[in-house]
Amino acid sequence: MTHLVYITTTKFDSRKEEPNPYNPTAGKTLLLWLGEELTKGDWHTTEPDAEDWGWFITADKDGSSYMVGASGEIDDDAPTTD
Repeated sequence: MTHLVYITTTKFDSRKEEPNPYNPTAGKTLLLWLGEELTKGDWHTTEPDAEDWGWFITADKDGSSYMVGASGEIDDDAPTTD
């Protein structure tokens, strides 16, 4: 089952992200933050990895495993997080 969640935030500046080797899709910094937050709840997470549609991590806990993906767009009109 797939769940899609859309967010808009200025917490991450995608322009400072490591480029995705497949296409210019942001999402790695969001997954780095999310993985860190999940480990506080005893989840085991992987480092973000690139896909042609964006970035993903795997999150495991109590015998369950989830792939969490992130694919973002850079909004040139959004404020930066300098």
